[in-house]
Amino acid sequence: MNCHFLQRKYQDIIQAVGLLVDMNERLQTLKDNGWDALFEDVKSFCAANEILVPNMDEQIPSMGHSRLDGITVSQLHYYRVQIFFAAIDSIITEIGHRFNDGSMDLLVCFSCLDPRKNFSLFDVEKIAQLADIYSEDFPEADRAILNDQLEAYICYVRRHVEFTS
Repeated sequence: MNCHFLQRKYQDIIQAVGLLVDMNERLQTLKDNGWDALFEDVKSFCAANEILVPNMDEQIPSMGHSRLDGITVSQLHYYRVQIFFAAIDSIITEIGHRFNDGSMDLLVCFSCLDPRKNFSLFDVEKIAQLADIYSEDFPEADRAILNDQLEAYICYVRRHVEFTS
C-alpha cells in the first residue's frame, strides 16, 4: 500500500486525500475478502517450510479466558477475527485518528485552491467553508458576503482572455 507516500513531509493535498480514501477502501476490501487468499498463502508457506498448520476447527480458550472458564473459540475464529480483523481494524482506527473528519474536510477544502489545470477544482462553497473554519481570521461581515464576492470573481476571470484556457 502507499503508506510511505502519505508520510512524506511535502505532499500534494489532492493526492493525499485520494490516497486516504483509496487506503480505507483497500483495507475494507482486504477485511471483507482477503482472509481466504491470505490463509492459502500461509498454508503454502507452511508446506514449503515443513511447518505444521493448526487444525482450524480445533477449539482453544477464548482470548482473555483460561481453559477452566470453558469459553472457547475455534482456531479459525482466533486467527481470522482476533488477529486478522483486529489488525486491520487497528490500522483503520489509526488512520481515523490521524486523519479525522475535521482534518479531511480541511484537506478537501484546501484542494480547491490547486492552481493546476487553471484552478479547475475552484469551489466557492469550499472556500467559504475554509473561511468558516478559520472564523477568527475573517470578520463575520466578510464571511457573510464571501460567496457573492467569489461568484463575482469567477465572472470577472471568465471574461478575461488570459484565463480562457
